[in-house]
Amino acid sequence: MVLICSIKATTALSLIKMTLVFVYGTLLQGLERHTALGDSVFVGPAIMGGAKLYDLGTYPGVVQGEGEVTGELYRVNQATLAKLDAIEGYKSEAPQASLYIRSQHQVRLFATGESVQAQVYIFNGSLQEAKPIAVEDYRRYRVESSYQHQWMLAYGSNLSTQRLEARVGACPRFQVANLAGYELVFNKRGDAHNVYANIRYVGEGQCPGVAYELTPRQLTALDPYERGYVRIAVPVQSITGETLLVQLYLTHPDDLCPESAPQPEYEHHIAIGYQEHNLALAPLTSALARAA
Repeated sequence: MVLICSIKATTALSLIKMTLVFVYGTLLQGLERHTALGDSVFVGPAIMGGAKLYDLGTYPGVVQGEGEVTGELYRVNQATLAKLDAIEGYKSEAPQASLYIRSQHQVRLFATGESVQAQVYIFNGSLQEAKPIAVEDYRRYRVESSYQHQWMLAYGSNLSTQRLEARVGACPRFQVANLAGYELVFNKRGDAHNVYANIRYVGEGQCPGVAYELTPRQLTALDPYERGYVRIAVPVQSITGETLLVQLYLTHPDDLCPESAPQPEYEHHIAIGYQEHNLALAPLTSALARAA
């Protein structure tokens, strides 16, 4: 009887239709409407090409364009999809009369570079009063618009305070933080066969890091050292339990490569950072073992 009930339950679950949805605005983790996603399954961060992001006042909108927009990919059930339609003012019976039109677009996962088809809410209103957003990430735009200083989460060689300060100047304020669901990985393509650190969403565990408080000028100074990465903002938990909205560098899907061992000097900087901040060594050990 228990077995029969279990089979019926599994069958019922398999009949629930799930839809991939790419969100890029106030539905993102850490922002106002994220709770509307309920128990939807987070697939991972993703990026959409052929798009342009605009500030519409209290929320953003994406339209077709020549740039890229970052966001998050979710599997949602039909009840949640209907709720999102209502939030976005999408009317399936009259799409052209909708504030946003839900349509299918190609997005790429940061974790693997894989391209998938997902539903995206495309703004259908007037852009006359809209403000173009220069960066591709809405959370980052919100952080940079609201705070004079920003937290930057280091997980690779910038964990070494000495290395980071050699690049951007003094960084007196910092705190250890953990990025849930991610793992450290060496799969960022460099020059001359070098490979660099990256983080990959796997849905379990956590990647340790150090959040440094930087000025906008310091972040801009750091960007040239991080070519091939996309600077985005994500929520993390500090070891004191505080939720921080930090910026970090995530490898662009075009710059992913097979996992391989980093150069000894680069690995040394990371090891120094782990030792300096007393981070658990397991994530680094696992990443190096996979790369060997």
